[in-house]
Amino acid sequence: MSHKQITDPLQKKAIDDLQEMKLHFDAEFKVKNGNIKELFFWQNWIDKLPESVANLKHLEKLTLGMNHLSSLPESFVKLAKLKELFLSGNNFETYPEVLLSLPNLEWLDLSGNKINSLPESISKQRSLKILDLSYNHKLKTLPESITSLEKLVFLDLTQCYDVIIPNSLKFMKQLDLRGFDDLRVDKQGNLTIELMIRVYGTPPVDYYQNEEMRKKVIDPDKLVINDEKIKIRFTYPLSSEQIFIYENKGGFTRLDVYRCIYEGYKKIYDEEEEAVGDPGIYGNVLNRKRSDGPYGIWGHYIGELWIEGITYNTQTKTIDMFIGS
Repeated sequence: MSHKQITDPLQKKAIDDLQEMKLHFDAEFKVKNGNIKELFFWQNWIDKLPESVANLKHLEKLTLGMNHLSSLPESFVKLAKLKELFLSGNNFETYPEVLLSLPNLEWLDLSGNKINSLPESISKQRSLKILDLSYNHKLKTLPESITSLEKLVFLDLTQCYDVIIPNSLKFMKQLDLRGFDDLRVDKQGNLTIELMIRVYGTPPVDYYQNEEMRKKVIDPDKLVINDEKIKIRFTYPLSSEQIFIYENKGGFTRLDVYRCIYEGYKKIYDEEEEAVGDPGIYGNVLNRKRSDGPYGIWGHYIGELWIEGITYNTQTKTIDMFIGS
């Protein structure tokens, strides 16, 4: 977008000041009737905003993700028309209280920061509809006052490992609360089991063999499957599916499930290598060559597999996995 469409010299100065700070990408903006309505300034690793950003009084959408911001200037309160603010992947350790003075803010993304709590005064943000706090691993508590936000319809707490939420939050009928769907059974009888490692997130299959990693599994001792005999289906990266049976007295905890998945893959890779050896990798792409052993492994070694999803069918008593690489 050209500066020529901006009629206000103060708004032009705000853009020029940001451009001077850029490390990677230019500021992108949308103009309507001579005023900047949307601004995108992403992944430039800036640790502060110029005071001139307050000149953007007609701004409705602002994206500042993947920078190094830990605070916002007091002049930010002048952005009274702001409706959408994206601050993901920065260094905020506390909730930016200057945001409490923005009367029209509807969508706030603070995911991937280091925030440990929200202020009681968040109740002032009456217009807030969407609040994304996912991947704030240090978040411990949410204030009771958050339940007074009657327009709030979406709250994401994914991978906020230790957060304690007000019980009343779970009874907000209009609220889609994400990050607390573990152990929920759908209409087909499928149980979602969340498996996460503190700080690291999605666990690699072979991290199970590392004692320090096992200690970091979130809620490891929680009983997630009551059945004492289950099946696990292994499909990737195999040429044909394999189903192994596991038994555990008293059912399976989260860590038991992780152990069984690891043991299954280790059996598969060990037996494959014993039968036909290591096929090596393709020269350019570094992927594991396909081997013609009992499992026909292709594409990846065990150390390259990540457990991205686990479902347990309570009727067939079978675990299926989504494995990434």
